Amino acid sequence: MEAAQSEGRTEYVHLAERLILHAQTEEEVLYPTAILIGEYLKQQAK
Repeated sequence: MEAAQSEGRTEYVHLAERLILHAQTEEEVLYPTAILIGEYLKQQAK
């Protein structure tokens, strides 16, 4: 993102921002949800 900013390439700055947000969403929402679902399914299988 810094390189794009220094080059004045705002379209790449926006792309980098979206990628960062996507990665944060995966780490904070999707992965924990998948773990919880897996744990729930293990409990239901018993």
